[in-house]
Amino acid sequence: MEGRLNKWEIFKFGEALRGVNIAGRKGRFWLTQTADSHDHVVRVGDNFTIRTEGKFLSYRSAETQSSSYFCFQ
Repeated sequence: MEGRLNKWEIFKFGEALRGVNIAGRKGRFWLTQTADSHDHVVRVGDNFTIRTEGKFLSYRSAETQSSSYFCFQ
């Protein structure tokens, strides 16, 4: 599955995604997950593996001029 985040958009992935990998394809975005006190920035070429069973969301600010793209692996 692939996705796109536009400026100021929040994407809610839902729950039960532990172990799923998200790869940055274009731009930059932030990831937040339940029970993790740190936010994570994903850039082009970065991979992030979801480590919790709780809710998970992603956010893209206005810093990047174009949309940010990601895919689940």
